[in-house]
Amino acid sequence: MNIEFIKFIATIFLGIFTGYKYIERELNKKASKIEVQKNIESILKEVDKKVDKILYDREVEFLRNSMETNSKNLSSKLEEMREDMKIIKEYLLKKD
Repeated sequence: MNIEFIKFIATIFLGIFTGYKYIERELNKKASKIEVQKNIESILKEVDKKVDKILYDREVEFLRNSMETNSKNLSSKLEEMREDMKIIKEYLLKKD
């Protein structure tokens, strides 16, 4: 009877230990998944920042090129107006 009681107590302790190890393993899996999700979110935030930086740089470059093009067009138009004004001036001088 003493041996069976000891076996019974040992079985209970073994069951508790096994259950504890199972719960610990499951909690570690869940913690690992949460850690992976946090890492992925962190990586995605960094990627978003880099993409935003690239888009910002490209937008600035586009605006700079656009300003240069507009400046050249404006300069060209002013030069045309200057030539037109010369022609008008010559015409007016000849008319008098």
